[in-house]
Amino acid sequence: MHIAQIVVTPTPDPTVHNLKNDKARTADEAKRKNPGPIEARLKAGEDFGMIAQNYSEDSNTAPNGGIWICSRLAFENRVLNCAASSSA
Repeated sequence: MHIAQIVVTPTPDPTVHNLKNDKARTADEAKRKNPGPIEARLKAGEDFGMIAQNYSEDSNTAPNGGIWICSRLAFENRVLNCAASSSA
């Protein structure tokens, strides 16, 4: 599977490295970044990969333009982990 993503989170994480060094540190900062300005730039036709490299906070996929290549099982596990952490 190939999945493209741009991740924005409201929690501090020292491992986040994107080209803009742009890390949302609070829920309000995360809301201002996504879906707002990021979504508007995508709708205007800007390159998804460049936006992901510049703004995504996923240190595993941001350098690859937001692309995550995985097996179906890895994808399902990641979705379940995200769902569990967001309901906590």
